[in-house]
Amino acid sequence: MKIFPVVDVDGRLYHPVVQASALAKYSRSPDSMTEIMERETGKKADKFHEKVLVQWGHSSCAELASIPVAFEDVSIILSKKLESLERPGCSEKSTRMQEFSEESVYLPQELQHDPEIKTIVPRLFDLYRLLLAELPAKLEQSGGPEAGSLPNQRQVFDIARYCLPAGTRTNLALNAYPRDLSFMISDLRASSLDEFQEAGNALKEALNDVGGPLIRHTDANEWLQRFQNPTHPMFRNCAAGLRQVSMQTSPPFKAGVTTCLVENSLLPCLEQLVASMYETDWTMFRSMMNGRPFKTEVPDLFKMFRIGFNIMQDYGAFRDLQRHRRLAQFPTVLSTSYGFEDPPGLANISRNHLNMYRGEMHNVDRILSMSEIPVTSKQYAIPLGFRYLYTFIMDLKELYYLVELRTQLAGHISYRQASYDMYKEACRHFKPLMGWCRVNTEGLI
Repeated sequence: MKIFPVVDVDGRLYHPVVQASALAKYSRSPDSMTEIMERETGKKADKFHEKVLVQWGHSSCAELASIPVAFEDVSIILSKKLESLERPGCSEKSTRMQEFSEESVYLPQELQHDPEIKTIVPRLFDLYRLLLAELPAKLEQSGGPEAGSLPNQRQVFDIARYCLPAGTRTNLALNAYPRDLSFMISDLRASSLDEFQEAGNALKEALNDVGGPLIRHTDANEWLQRFQNPTHPMFRNCAAGLRQVSMQTSPPFKAGVTTCLVENSLLPCLEQLVASMYETDWTMFRSMMNGRPFKTEVPDLFKMFRIGFNIMQDYGAFRDLQRHRRLAQFPTVLSTSYGFEDPPGLANISRNHLNMYRGEMHNVDRILSMSEIPVTSKQYAIPLGFRYLYTFIMDLKELYYLVELRTQLAGHISYRQASYDMYKEACRHFKPLMGWCRVNTEGLI
């Protein structure tokens, strides 16, 4: 048996085009990977991919390498689009412990030319800076952590972030297959938003050399563009109606989680599944699960059961939970239609600051509601505190990971609550399988 990393004699990774070409040829060659790599050159690899990818359409070859990419000074709105693919690994700038400024906010041209909308961002950042300056002492006075301590700073930043506009620029890095990057370029270039188009063009140009033919022939997907018109009145009306039904509520809307999909048809066969997959009976399986070590994933049996959630909560919490990759997610357009959330705990810390916050949120809603600018552009001026409706679909193995990680005390209370609500919904539908989930309920409802 031989197991070794595919690196050069100096221990360095090969160029992505060369690596993908060599790994593709590996399946049809009796030679060792070492021998194949010795014969592979940049020109040969480029020519190979032109034939296989472009002429034959075998795009799976573009999954045999990965490219790390940094996106800097992109809006939070764009970052959510970039992170909506399931497979790339992502790391995004945190709203905790890092102070943002109004100079970094991206606003589409039509918003910059609207005199009233132009006032939104400066006012939000005036409040953001005020909260960061005054809340540490207020939090300590209310019985919270000592001003200047890490827990104090963390809680203050978690409150202040509710004021940040969704157009605030952020940084993120992702590591992705060229195939996914190609899809991302095509999707971005087909968007109606200027920032998305600019990002698609810049991404293609940046990867042209390192990605070669894996990226070079990517164009805007004009056919998919037909499905990306959320500003059409019929889309808005239908979507609002469907969401209202799915949340089983009417204005005023409330944050919460409801299931929209449950695949539990195999649940009656659970004991037979355990017997066939693990050659043991249900009693022994339960005993084995009771001894599951800490931070160990549950077995693959849990992947056979899927659940989907409609989730309504503040956009900032969505920004945190969206980082999970092993789930299907369906972002929509951010609007002020569902109202906003109060920052958790602010009422107990300072009623005066809470009233100031509410005043600014109502001001944003008033200004944007009167504007005829398309909702896709207006979303850049909407603070992270406004409610957002989105859908997650995942298997129970991923749900275990999400719940056990995101209900921990160090997490933001908003996404802790949403994770706990997802857990409770899953328990209703998959009671025999959810008993081993290590959920931290402290401070949750």
